[in-house]
Amino acid sequence: MSKKIAVLITDEFEDSEYTSPAQAYKQAGHQVVTIEKQAGNTVTGKKGEATVTIDKGIDEVQVAEFDALLLPGGILPMRCAVTIDLSHSPVPLPTAANRFLPSAMARNC
Repeated sequence: MSKKIAVLITDEFEDSEYTSPAQAYKQAGHQVVTIEKQAGNTVTGKKGEATVTIDKGIDEVQVAEFDALLLPGGILPMRCAVTIDLSHSPVPLPTAANRFLPSAMARNC
């Protein structure tokens, strides 16, 4: 079953923490949607190895649209790549993630 995965990402993300999971999700048939302040923005990883064009602005999306959330490390509240499965018990997330996803269960961090 194909899943829709939200990726909160901005400039200076950890390149491999986005590229490796995103590639694996896409190869498995899942849809990866990048989210930042505004759709169409281009963000670059801190090593300059990856450039990403943003699919959706943060104000354009709703939690219910997605099955999981990927937070690559870098300039984000969490410093490790983590996929958040929305089907688990709620646990509060820090700062910016709260705006998009008020609660979720973090795994693999």
